[in-house]
Amino acid sequence: MYSLEQQAKRQDMASMGAMLLVPKLAWATALAAWLAAVIALPYEAIMRHSFGERYFTHNNVVFSLGASTIFAAAASFAGGDDILSTYLILATLASIAHLVILSRRRWQGEMWYSYYDGTSWAYTLTRQVWPSLNEGTVQRFLEPSPGFLLALIFFTAGRPALALFFLAIVGASMIGTNLRLQEQRHQWLDLIDSQLVGRYMAAAVRGASPEATYGVSIDPSNVRLIKQLSADEQMRLAVPLEMRAAVSELSSEEKAMLDN
Repeated sequence: MYSLEQQAKRQDMASMGAMLLVPKLAWATALAAWLAAVIALPYEAIMRHSFGERYFTHNNVVFSLGASTIFAAAASFAGGDDILSTYLILATLASIAHLVILSRRRWQGEMWYSYYDGTSWAYTLTRQVWPSLNEGTVQRFLEPSPGFLLALIFFTAGRPALALFFLAIVGASMIGTNLRLQEQRHQWLDLIDSQLVGRYMAAAVRGASPEATYGVSIDPSNVRLIKQLSADEQMRLAVPLEMRAAVSELSSEEKAMLDN
């Protein structure tokens, strides 16, 4: 078993490795998310609604419908032209409808999260009978079901090209959804980590031992420096609220935020 201080040192080493590795992988993750969106957007246009304008952009729609047309043309050599044509027509009509809604929302000045990836129709329907159902769970497991069902039907009917076409679309949709949910989770964890770091730093400022603060220790000169800053300067420099409470007086509003 490692002591708390040893665990903190190991965590610091892991964090340093992650900080060096993550920037190198960020471009690959962004590229994978964009490719997944390009492939899956026509399917999502049929299966979702209420998109944000920076997710469902004109360029994304053009790229995705063009890519789907190319894939459909390649798959049509094995037959099933009517099925693929129906899919592309539905995707095109749904995309146009979404773009019209986005334009109306923009001109009316309606506030809407611009990167929103849409609400699943499956979630809209199922939450009427299952209110506790999570939207992310629906997007990851329930929404891909029609695509997987079509792929299974085409495999059974001896049309592997059509089956692979829908498997690729559903697979891309699942990858893109998981990447977006993971990014949202990272944002929440960053907020939680910042709060925890503030608490540890505040405890270290008060003189707690490194073992009680998971290895976080504060140089007394830094404490003196923070004490010399005004409240406005501390806020501007984003000094954690807990640490500010340890070295200075807080306003009543800030104390209420800290208590909550």
